[in-house]
Amino acid sequence: MPREDSIYFSVPCDRYTPFSLARKIGATAILESASFARGKERYSILMSEPAFRILQDDAGVAFIVDGRRLPYKAKNTTGEKIAPGSKVLHTPDILDALLYVAQQNDTSIVQKEDGTISPNTIPVPTSGLGYLSYEFAARCDVIEMNAQIDELHIPESEFVAGHIYIIFDHFTEMLHVFALNYNEHQIDLDLAVENLKKRLNDMDFSYLSQSEEKKSVRIITDLAKSEEEYKEKVREIKKRIEAGDLLQAVPSRRLQFECESSALEIYRRLRSVNPSPYLFYLDLRSRRNRIYSTDCGNSPTWKKCKRRRRIKSRTFEKRKRKSGAFDASRFGTKRFVSRLRKFQRGSYALYGS
Repeated sequence: MPREDSIYFSVPCDRYTPFSLARKIGATAILESASFARGKERYSILMSEPAFRILQDDAGVAFIVDGRRLPYKAKNTTGEKIAPGSKVLHTPDILDALLYVAQQNDTSIVQKEDGTISPNTIPVPTSGLGYLSYEFAARCDVIEMNAQIDELHIPESEFVAGHIYIIFDHFTEMLHVFALNYNEHQIDLDLAVENLKKRLNDMDFSYLSQSEEKKSVRIITDLAKSEEEYKEKVREIKKRIEAGDLLQAVPSRRLQFECESSALEIYRRLRSVNPSPYLFYLDLRSRRNRIYSTDCGNSPTWKKCKRRRRIKSRTFEKRKRKSGAFDASRFGTKRFVSRLRKFQRGSYALYGS
């Protein structure tokens, strides 16, 4: 049964931009996304008060609650197939865990402050904000992938569930706030909402201070070696295409550098240079043993890792037989669960972690 302790309210948002409010309240996530179902409808989503993380790695699916790893145990998946007509059994994955989390709070209707109840048309990421890697596609179809070593040890998929979600509706210029609790983690939502309202209405304008000056950057990646490896991948792809093994592939190339700027400032600059409707900012610094985050905290040194779609080798016959098998709803482009650009994602990593 869904919980009944959620809180909702809305206010005009003409005083803030998503970025300025994120700086003011110290948001741990910013999700820029758009819907073209109604005119110029567009949403920006902020998250504060992170509750817990949901991740999938080599050890399986788990919740990270207050630093403790709690394995996720799926229910009622016996005999389920990965797709209609498939003979491959479905193995519980992070999507099952995210569905479980999302079903804890029903946001299909909202109760306004005047007591009236109405249907909710605002997208609320009740399962959290995060990413599904391209490797996750192998869990949704018959896809063969070679194992690759990631020196940063980034999990295959990871989400952060939050207690407070702030959604900018740029079409109506309204700010919608949803306060949620979870079975795995609870806070005093009344107090959290009261503090947020005070912060929204106080006269503290320090968040409008001048942006950081340009910082020096030291590139860690061996660019010459990286370029040669990239060219070798291109040559291999050409051979595979000529042999009929591939129709299209995009090789990986990672760039790492050190910079003293905060990750939020880097996000602001990227947002200015390329104002894509699918930008994101995630603070995952609660990781205990290893951290990759978009908030550098007190650390002056940063490594940026930008990854593109890896080579996925499938035969032409498989591709022809499985045309349309790449279901976007299964990895990250539906209902604001994970609004990453379809062929590109970026992360920021605390150097040396």
